[in-house]
Amino acid sequence: MLTITPEEQEQIKEIKRNKTPQVFDLSDLGNAARFEYRHGGNFLWTQATHWLTYKNGLWVEDKTAKVDQATLLIMCGIALSAVGKSGTPQNSAEKEGSRPAG
Repeated sequence: MLTITPEEQEQIKEIKRNKTPQVFDLSDLGNAARFEYRHGGNFLWTQATHWLTYKNGLWVEDKTAKVDQATLLIMCGIALSAVGKSGTPQNSAEKEGSRPAG
């Protein structure tokens, strides 16, 4: 399992506050950072409970696979950014300008 350190989590929070566009590596670690950037604070994974989602001030079991849906949205974003608007392949890193609503 990949772990994002408290220092990296603080960096991500600062980036969000400043709305700084981000470039993430196309690797497992880059994908973990991308997930934390977009969905940090919404999901929690533990070995004992597996995925939890934050709802109405409580951590509850993710019975509706919201984490899977969030992961799929990220994967689609990577694919779209790889092709770009022109339909031709772009560079190998995804640029993040803002978080999606929701």
